[in-house]
Amino acid sequence: MYGGFLARLRAAGALWVPPGCNLRAVSKRAHDAPGADLAAEPDHYAKVGDSKPATAIATVLEKVVARPYELARKSHLTDVLHGSVPLGHSLHAAISDLPVGLYVAAVITYAIAETTAGIDLTIAAAASALIAAVTGLADWSLTAGRDRRLAAVHGTFNIVATLLAGVSIGTFYGVGSSVAFGFVAAALAVTLLAAHLGGHLVFARGLMVHGPAADQ
Repeated sequence: MYGGFLARLRAAGALWVPPGCNLRAVSKRAHDAPGADLAAEPDHYAKVGDSKPATAIATVLEKVVARPYELARKSHLTDVLHGSVPLGHSLHAAISDLPVGLYVAAVITYAIAETTAGIDLTIAAAASALIAAVTGLADWSLTAGRDRRLAAVHGTFNIVATLLAGVSIGTFYGVGSSVAFGFVAAALAVTLLAAHLGGHLVFARGLMVHGPAADQ
């Protein structure tokens, strides 16, 4: 049912779908009813995805993102944001590990008293997180159901982490490196939580996964 509906949307140019994507499989995963569970999905993920806060976050995010995404789609910018051009694979997946690695490096350099390198790495981590957020929001626009709500929570964690990194940068120049270290460590902790949820979306729920594996 949903696969045919999405196929018609794609044919009409109203929906971008990554090359090789199995629409029937994706739509079956995406449109699970609230409270429905996928095989082997732990209860706590279902509870988060079906919670009122997750629903509220997704609703607000949809209002914010819908219009910019439509404008980007008309200009074919979404092809770049999704990674179909020029990479041929997900851009968000390629970028999303950068903030994690840079936050880890920042914490380590602060810990060994290399504060100049620590602040530089924090700035780089925050910048890469912003780029990852843009590509992630593009991918999020193609989701539905519990996937959409879980991904909205995932994005919210990343926004909080980026804000903590911003505070770390500000306190470095205003208060000192010790306080900045504490905030970037907090940013790393929240980013790891977001990455954990993002990993569940990809590996357990198959979000934005396409090609031979998705067709099985």
